[in-house]
Amino acid sequence: MRKGIGKMNKIIIDTLTKNVKWYKIYEITQWDKIFQNVDKKLQKKKLNYAKVSAAELKSLEEKDGNIPLYTTGLFDAKTIEITAKNFINNDEVITIPDGRANIRYINGKFVITDHNKLCKSFDKNIVSTKYIYYFFKNKNIEIQSFYTGAAPQSCDMNKLLNLQIPIPPLEIQNKIVSVLDKFSELEAELGKELQLRKKQYEYYRNKLLSFDKEKEMGGSGFLR
Repeated sequence: MRKGIGKMNKIIIDTLTKNVKWYKIYEITQWDKIFQNVDKKLQKKKLNYAKVSAAELKSLEEKDGNIPLYTTGLFDAKTIEITAKNFINNDEVITIPDGRANIRYINGKFVITDHNKLCKSFDKNIVSTKYIYYFFKNKNIEIQSFYTGAAPQSCDMNKLLNLQIPIPPLEIQNKIVSVLDKFSELEAELGKELQLRKKQYEYYRNKLLSFDKEKEMGGSGFLR
């Protein structure tokens, strides 16, 4: 057993909720689309990214590529700059695809299809984009319930934008992200052997993001 995992077994979460502020998602994010049935007052800024159709994206695949290609599904391929130069984006974003809530975090160069909604923090000095991503992952079942319509289904953005999110100080956000990143890395590295650890990861993710004021969470202060 790795030392990091052993230590995780002894963690008692302490997030000092007095410094947590609650916002709605629309207050702390920017998106690349103006959504129907959403009050335009909630959509103050529109981001711009290059997008391609699914057919175009698959035609860009290169065997020795280093730039990820993203569809709405689990397509796993890459391209190279000379092949996809007109469609390459370079940013830190979260994707909300049509079809299913297959939510992704991207940081770097990427090419993506047009059936994805992209967002990021409205101010990285206040809210971490990756913290928002982990919040979305923690709400994955609820977000999936927002999907409606004919195939491919699309997320009801009015519901998603009005989700409430707890925002602790940036230092705490970064420490939460660091803890969850470690579990994600272990999950990818060990695969099936990490099924029990995955349950543990989900437990801590839920605790780290719940900020339940009715429970006492004193202890070792691993987030300090």
